Amino acid sequence: MALQAAGAGVLQIDFAKETAWCSPEFERIVGRTLTAEQVRTELWSVLDGDDPETRSAIARWWENGASGGLDLRIRRPNGERRWIRLFCETKRDRNGAPYRLAGLVQDIDAA
Repeated sequence: MALQAAGAGVLQIDFAKETAWCSPEFERIVGRTLTAEQVRTELWSVLDGDDPETRSAIARWWENGASGGLDLRIRRPNGERRWIRLFCETKRDRNGAPYRLAGLVQDIDAA
């Protein structure tokens, strides 16, 4: 309830178990309903891939451990573009491979 009041959506991906989950508020923010499989395999499809700033920011973020905050532009299914703030923590094994990601998303266009 607190997350909904804050307008924040949650996502979790377990790469090792190949499972994923996102909250209804996350789906509202990105403008689509996602199955667990889509959260795990197509999550980045909500990003505005035409935006070079977004692509560059994601690449730097992933190279730097995929943890912390990041502002990104998304494209909803109706074509609407919105800015979101993503806060994530990615757990990695001793070889550096990610095994779990937990994140919080806020629509900063709405602020």
